[in-house]
Amino acid sequence: MKVELEEGLTSKLINNVGEHPGRLPLLEFALTQLWSKQKNWYLTHKAYEEIGGLEKALAKHADEVLKNLSEEEKQQAQRVFIQLVRPGEGTEDTRRVATRNEVGNENWGLVQRLADERLVVTGWDETEKIETVEIVHEALIREWGRLREWVNANREFRTWQERLRGAMQQWEISGNDEGALLRGAPLAEAEDWLQVRRLDVGSDELVFIQLSLELRDRIQQEEKERTQRELEQAIKAQKAAQMRNRVALISSIALSGFAIFAFLQWSGAQQQSIVALNQASESSLLSNKQLEALVAGVQAGKQLKNAIVQPDAALKQTVTVTLHQAVYGVQERNRLIGHQSYINVATFSPDGEIIASGSTDDTIKLWSREGKLLKTLNTNLSGTISISFSPDSKLFVTGSFDSVIRLWSRDGQLLKNFPQKHADRVSAISFSPDGQMIASGSRDKTIKLWSRDGQLIKTLSGHNKSVMGVSFSPNGQMIASIGSDETIKLWSRDGQLLHTLSGCERQDKCEHENPDNDIGSVGFSPDNQMILSGGYDGSVKLWSKEGKRLKTFPGCNQNGHCSNIGSVSFSPDGKTIVSAGHDHKIKLWNKKGQLSKTLYGHQGFISSVSFSPDSKTIASASWDTSIRLWNVDGQKLKVLSEHKADVNSVSFSPDGKMLASGSNDKTIKLWNREGRLT
Repeated sequence: MKVELEEGLTSKLINNVGEHPGRLPLLEFALTQLWSKQKNWYLTHKAYEEIGGLEKALAKHADEVLKNLSEEEKQQAQRVFIQLVRPGEGTEDTRRVATRNEVGNENWGLVQRLADERLVVTGWDETEKIETVEIVHEALIREWGRLREWVNANREFRTWQERLRGAMQQWEISGNDEGALLRGAPLAEAEDWLQVRRLDVGSDELVFIQLSLELRDRIQQEEKERTQRELEQAIKAQKAAQMRNRVALISSIALSGFAIFAFLQWSGAQQQSIVALNQASESSLLSNKQLEALVAGVQAGKQLKNAIVQPDAALKQTVTVTLHQAVYGVQERNRLIGHQSYINVATFSPDGEIIASGSTDDTIKLWSREGKLLKTLNTNLSGTISISFSPDSKLFVTGSFDSVIRLWSRDGQLLKNFPQKHADRVSAISFSPDGQMIASGSRDKTIKLWSRDGQLIKTLSGHNKSVMGVSFSPNGQMIASIGSDETIKLWSRDGQLLHTLSGCERQDKCEHENPDNDIGSVGFSPDNQMILSGGYDGSVKLWSKEGKRLKTFPGCNQNGHCSNIGSVSFSPDGKTIVSAGHDHKIKLWNKKGQLSKTLYGHQGFISSVSFSPDSKTIASASWDTSIRLWNVDGQKLKVLSEHKADVNSVSFSPDGKMLASGSNDKTIKLWNREGRLT
């Protein structure tokens, strides 16, 4: 076999490489691309220009690779590549070696595919004992337009992230000394970035920020305790002043007779009343009776203002401080504070009496429906992702980052760690309607079925990527699992795969369909006969329980959704379907697929939608920090805007009288149906 190059092509290749040994990998890649365009063993100038020449061949190839990725994979690719470029500050951007933790374990499968396409190079850091990845050549940074767009769009974030990594390195060099943790403005900046770019922050960086936040909270608590001590000292000073006033009163009686005696007695009675009201306010605060504390505090303040003889400074300070505490306490009523990090899940027990919340702070908290903290459960350094109560409300089960499933009693006693665990985090968990079976889904791509006492019944395999959700049908005879491979799988109760639902009606034709049609959300009809799905292309579809597609709802060009569907659901009476999209819109449909109403108002991704049990009210939660209440006719009833960060979940209590919401501001809030904090 003899390969010939068109006259002058060899010289052009040599000239393009020049005296730059660093360009040899580009030459190797260009020759590989050029060979793919050979005709009869002949390489031409035209083919060389088509691949983009030495500098642009790699960029053109990158565009081709990107074009063949799904929308979700393109988002993953962006998260990977921005970690492989160090943004210059007044200098050129350069490539950097990133660890597997920095690009995200969930993105490593795509990294390996990009390595196969010769866009990145993977390696091994012997010191840190971790896999690494870097861009194959800096020419990709200079010449690939899409990468330039990504880097420029993320420049502010990545510049901050590199500063964060520098601070984290200093902390590690110091032997993890608390003095090297983030404080003040740098910590506030880190907290702000964490709110909006959590997916792009590595696990080690998250730990560093979390430790800094915990130190700040501890310092604030110590400051609060110091203030309390000062308050107690002020109270002692006020009592001493009272004693001096009594001495003065006795002297005045002796000198001035009955008139002066009566006047001072009146003045003393006023002060005693102020002291009594202030003490009542303090006592109510200590008993968590915020409203009573506020009433007594206001009365004390009013009497202080109208006193005939103004009390001494110590009493004024005491009354003022107590009144401020009472006002603050009422403002914070039913703001369930306790978690020290983001709340991943909050759910009512079926009887509506208990709320269980799980957080990345490695605790589960049980609350009464009045908002009182009942118990804090430690999960041994494992954040909780999913919680499900048994139908009788006597038990609940949790899934965590450490892959362990735990069974708890209603009062918070750990009954069992399931002996056989998943190979990766437990992202979803659900009790069956009869309470006898538990289904769990994991990032290890499997679903596991368990008995109520934790015995493994069966492991179900079939998804190609992480399992993000599992749910039983209302009659408990069918299980639906949803995966990040963008399919829904329907299983019988004994673990047999019944059907696979994707964006196309027949699986053997799926490869010819648009991959953006794949499914991202699912819901059962109340009568168990139909399944609802929402797609990444904005499509809503209705399926029979046998897996046949019954209806495709109108799409973007027919007033439907124009981007990913985040949530779909039937109303409890089965008459209305609600869908919420990344386009910030909520749409109401009938079962025939006819659009009834589009609800506008949210300014961010809608993370959760919930029907009230009577099907008359809809609650929606959004990353715009608000919750909105609507009636089923589409009329906006109320905007609830007490949260200070993304709202991740909202749900009605089983009796429909209360609403619970969980947010990245580390709080759960309880609302009545009219939208007031209860």
